[in-house]
Amino acid sequence: MHYIVLDLEWNQPYTPKAAVKRPAHLRGEIIQIGAVKLDRQLHQLDTFKMLVKPKYYRRMHKRVSRLTRITDEDLQYGFPFRQAVAFFRAWCSPQSVFLTWGDNDAEILRAELAVYALSAAWLPEIYDIQRIFGRQVAKERRQYSLPHALALIGESAYPTHDALYDAINAARVLPHLDLERGIAEYKESQKEEFREMQEREPLEGDTEAPAEGWESSGTVLLPANFIRTV
Repeated sequence: MHYIVLDLEWNQPYTPKAAVKRPAHLRGEIIQIGAVKLDRQLHQLDTFKMLVKPKYYRRMHKRVSRLTRITDEDLQYGFPFRQAVAFFRAWCSPQSVFLTWGDNDAEILRAELAVYALSAAWLPEIYDIQRIFGRQVAKERRQYSLPHALALIGESAYPTHDALYDAINAARVLPHLDLERGIAEYKESQKEEFREMQEREPLEGDTEAPAEGWESSGTVLLPANFIRTV
């Protein structure tokens, strides 16, 4: 079994009106994939980095370009999303666990797979190590930025907002965690949150089922005739 520390950089629409809403709300479109592959002892085995050419938000948002230093010209050399995902999936080990800093990247990845009508069934379990860090190291629920977390544990950091550098930075946190215990507690907390969600009384205006012609798939709504293909 391998740990895959994953980070994504994504572009944003210039206006909410320009955002893709169906079959999933695409808050951001992936423009760079970065990942580090680790063994169970947290030894680095390999790295992955790839630019992704956007299809929907083709013009780089000025703020995103400033943070990532990725330009419109750079993206002309990116791979289309379908091809980039295929390369990344082939690079990942069959038995692996994804680790991300925060839960945004996992949400964006699942949404974009849905927009492209690609299956998400190949995705392994994904765990938010920011949450595990908060519980085990910071001892609070406050969400620490990755640079702040690294400073707190005395680790140096690569420049941020580069997908591979951010994945390496996140991997540097792992030796300071009891990762197996953190994952076990994470699973239990997810079960508890799910139970609480099921037990809460519906609010006025809540619907018990998706609108006709749509079905629920995790946190996104998909057309009832949606075909999962790879």
